[in-house]
Amino acid sequence: AAERGACNEVRFHAMYLTQSDEFDAVDAFVAWCAEEYALDLTRQGGGYQLGLAEYIAASGAAAFVMGTRRSDPDGGELHPFTPSSPNYPCFMRVNPILHWQYGDVWHFLRRFQLPYCALYDQGFTSLGSTRNTRPNPHLRLP
Repeated sequence: AAERGACNEVRFHAMYLTQSDEFDAVDAFVAWCAEEYALDLTRQGGGYQLGLAEYIAASGAAAFVMGTRRSDPDGGELHPFTPSSPNYPCFMRVNPILHWQYGDVWHFLRRFQLPYCALYDQGFTSLGSTRNTRPNPHLRLP
């Protein structure tokens, strides 16, 4: 959803699920994106399931745009529009890049010179928490 602000300014709502053991670089990149793209950012604690429930209750959000690809864990059964799982609050997952491959994501980022979190240059292929995510040393940029 978007809100109209002053003279043609549109602010998109964004929600970032925080965790106690997140990477400082991810937190900094999220903050930079919120500023750069004038996002109406909510930092939501409580974990994935409870955090979503609290955010939906407070905001009335009905859908979330996701970055899930078919090859991601649990991505194999998703569709471009997929309702939330039975044990989660009710919302619609919108999956615009579901059919993209890993290389498609990087081609898009490079083609349009889009910024991304610096941890990817250190060999990370996915960003979870500091306790369960490790870089692949073979992917580290020199």
